[in-house]
Amino acid sequence: MKTHYFLKHLFAGLLLCFLFTEAPLSGQSGGNRNIVRQGWISEPATSAQFRTGTLPDGSTAHRWDVSLQSGRTYTFTHCSPGGSDYDDWLLLYDDNGVQLVSNDDTCGLKAQITYTPTQSGLYWLVVSGFSSHFGTYTTAYWYEPPATEPSVSTNSVSNIGETTTPGRVRL
Repeated sequence: MKTHYFLKHLFAGLLLCFLFTEAPLSGQSGGNRNIVRQGWISEPATSAQFRTGTLPDGSTAHRWDVSLQSGRTYTFTHCSPGGSDYDDWLLLYDDNGVQLVSNDDTCGLKAQITYTPTQSGLYWLVVSGFSSHFGTYTTAYWYEPPATEPSVSTNSVSNIGETTTPGRVRL
């Protein structure tokens, strides 16, 4: 019984260490960075939502966990309405740590990612600086609302296709 209790708490401790430790990021023109997990981004909506943070130095990146649904097109941006006071860089990873997309300098020195996942699940948005840049940022994020399908009226219309004179159709 004591062994089971010990193993259970050992596993829980190791899991917490895994979730909250810094991990290296091989970076574009910046070498390795320490990724510091910041928490969850709330479920993106069709209107812009925001997350703010400050990178303390040029060797740190922030990781935000976010749940995305397949087929929706998501945008994460430091362009307007977001922003930063440094040359920033955005990266998106799947839950296995595989980089899916990254961007630097979409609008001036600000980054923006637009991505449509093929699978629903947990993703990591990483906020970093190009080269050794760092500072304060506000990430704006949302998903595009689905295109609305034209509605088809079920009201009946009389006389559609009724012939009134030879060669003419009355609509």
